[in-house]
Amino acid sequence: MKRRGISTQLSMIMAALIVLSLGFLSYSYLTQQSKTVVQAHREQVERREAQLLEKLTLIYWGRSGECIVANDGRLPIKIVKIYVDTKIISKDVTINPGQKWTWNIGPGSSLMVETDSGNLIKLREA
Repeated sequence: MKRRGISTQLSMIMAALIVLSLGFLSYSYLTQQSKTVVQAHREQVERREAQLLEKLTLIYWGRSGECIVANDGRLPIKIVKIYVDTKIISKDVTINPGQKWTWNIGPGSSLMVETDSGNLIKLREA
């Protein structure tokens, strides 16, 4: 009776190649994932650093609704939303360092702005 099949040595070599190829695929996938995680973390750190450097000061907010805000930081600040009490005002205003900005937002008791970095800055609390 003749044995037909693969020899033990050949089957061991094939098994080793399969294990090595699976290991390489896993390594490649995990390396790519770690690069993605590192990049996302780096972007988050940069965004948080920008938020820490944003400094706005409320100079004046009168009964007529006129509001004057100054950028006391070192970076330009882009305001995307203004929250006056429960009212939300969408804006697209960039205030450069040392610059003051005046606009009419209406009267209110609390004022907060949202910047393009996602930072919420309270300028006056009720």
